[in-house]
Amino acid sequence: MSADEPALRELVDMLPQVVFEADASGRITFVNQRAFEMFGYAPEDLGRGVHYLETLVPEEREQARADFEKALATGHQESGEYTGLRKDGSTFPVIVYTRPIISDGRPVGLRGILVDDSERKELEAQLLHSQKMEAMGRLAGGIAHDFNNMLTAIHGNAQLLQSELAEHPQWVGLLEDILAATRRAAELTRHLLAFSRKQVLRPQRVNVNDVVAALEPMLRRIIPESIAIETSLAPDLHQIRADPAQIQQVVINLAVNARDRMRDGGVLTLATANCILDETMGAGGAVVGPGVYVMLAVSDSGAVMDAETQERVFEPFYTSISGNEGAGLGLSAVYGIVRQTEGTIRVVSEAEAGTTFQVFLPVTTGEVGVMDGERIESSAGGCETLLVVEDEEIVRSLIVELLERFGYTVLQAGTAQEALELCESHDGRIDLLVTDVVMPGMDGVELAEAVTDLNPDVKVLYISGYTDRSLAFRGRPEEDVRYLSKPFEVQEFIAVIREILAARG
Repeated sequence: MSADEPALRELVDMLPQVVFEADASGRITFVNQRAFEMFGYAPEDLGRGVHYLETLVPEEREQARADFEKALATGHQESGEYTGLRKDGSTFPVIVYTRPIISDGRPVGLRGILVDDSERKELEAQLLHSQKMEAMGRLAGGIAHDFNNMLTAIHGNAQLLQSELAEHPQWVGLLEDILAATRRAAELTRHLLAFSRKQVLRPQRVNVNDVVAALEPMLRRIIPESIAIETSLAPDLHQIRADPAQIQQVVINLAVNARDRMRDGGVLTLATANCILDETMGAGGAVVGPGVYVMLAVSDSGAVMDAETQERVFEPFYTSISGNEGAGLGLSAVYGIVRQTEGTIRVVSEAEAGTTFQVFLPVTTGEVGVMDGERIESSAGGCETLLVVEDEEIVRSLIVELLERFGYTVLQAGTAQEALELCESHDGRIDLLVTDVVMPGMDGVELAEAVTDLNPDVKVLYISGYTDRSLAFRGRPEEDVRYLSKPFEVQEFIAVIREILAARG
């Protein structure tokens, strides 16, 4: 390009990409205005004939030189991805498209376009991280599901043995140890399910200020005196649609994480605010769109997190805290709960400012009620007929044993197809279907729909090691969906059975 073409030069200067020319030795002979802005050079810097290799990081210069010489030798258009080096030493990804300058039939230099590739690389990294977190979530959910099936069998049979061995305290003590271990294992799986977003939520209107205020006395018991607790709660905070128990878990887990980061004392701050996001935002692949949100921020004055830790902090079993005896599931559980509540979370960690986890939850606009009402405590048995459908034989045998002990007539099936055949061939009434949710072929929700088509009066209780929100959105009101998570207590299981049958009328 000739510098005496002002109109064309003005047009080229308006482009958002760098336009450049270099001679056969690699010295830059022309750049547009965007080059000065992108690389931080002044016009006089480039005027002295900067070599194009000076604009790339040293470790890529040999490859760039080879690519340059190849373009000159072949006379073809070439492109390549490199790392740009600004005058101040900072780096950023670029894509360069070049074409030889031909004079008298021979190449005398290159002209081309350089594009800042930062945004594409960032989106690509977000996508890859999102895919990784999603894959880890599916793995965690699958493990938790299978593990909960095993825990159900261990826990339930241990409870049955406990009732049989009441007069043998030496055995009862061992069974208590088994039951305590299964409860701890069940807590681990609950964290995994929170991360994988496979928990059943019971949403209602929630004011996050109320949650923080209610938890503050408990937090002061679990946070040592060397750590000061400060709150900054916004007045007139909007309400969100969420499961209150899950929001409590978010606050507690973030507070405990902050505590563990301040072994030598410090300040823990819990703050809330109404905010408007005018663009998409997220972390760990958890992106939300523009809108009105409630922000919950939990800050600590501990050490700064490095970039790798900030990227991996929500992964299950990952912990950056030296000497941490936990399982590394607290923040991953927070991540899953926030995502299942259709929000996002990000971490900001800076020198002199400490670390802040910011949770953004969408504001609710509609009426939301609680899914379940009061649960009757009676564990009395009954005489009704129940159909139990469970593909895990060890779990199915336990459930059948429990129900028969409490006087119920029990039909059992290992698959949905077997269950439908039983329904069609059974002469009497079936009062309640107890079905696993996740089964090969037809799942529990589809089975329940088929069974109620055959017998509209039958009630349904879903049981599972995990399920997702689709359970409550298959054309049924949320309050009509009865669900029990594995592993469950014997008395709880029987009480739910009686509650459902009593409500049948």
